[in-house]
Amino acid sequence: MMHDAPRGDKTQPKTTQHGPTNYISFLLSATMSNLNNYSIYAIPAAWVLCFAPHVYATRAVFAKSQGKEWDNSSPRYLVQKISSKTTELTPAEAMFLRAAGAQQNGFENVALFAVSVLAGNVAKLPASHLNKLAFGYLATRVVYNFLYINISTNEGSRLRSASFLAGIICCMTLILQAGAKFN
Repeated sequence: MMHDAPRGDKTQPKTTQHGPTNYISFLLSATMSNLNNYSIYAIPAAWVLCFAPHVYATRAVFAKSQGKEWDNSSPRYLVQKISSKTTELTPAEAMFLRAAGAQQNGFENVALFAVSVLAGNVAKLPASHLNKLAFGYLATRVVYNFLYINISTNEGSRLRSASFLAGIICCMTLILQAGAKFN
């Protein structure tokens, strides 16, 4: 395959080999250089991941264990009531409270994520980089929620903390790189 040299360039046209390896590398480079920026869409996705533990807790855990429909009239009171029990919690109640904790942590964390994505976009960081860190953050939140809800041991909670920190690192990386671009 022959490529024409740019106008004004006195060099000879470049020749490339045909073959699956060159074709794949061409597609990958073309895809990565023209990648669409989906990072903004990760913000509402992060909000959904914040809310997901509540849905799981109310539908799968609490309602099944109680044998009745979830009463949404005072959900914060129910969390307070279960957490202040003086008797030992049932496994379903403990899982319900962990899901409530995962939800609360998500909503405490989502603002940092939104700011970091917006800062990266304002700084015009490369789309591939924004996408990688934004969706990396979302992946850490999926893992975090799963671990928070399902692990009840101190040893297992370290994995949850590692997932949390990985998400924070994604956010801080975006903020610091955006700041560097502004200077």
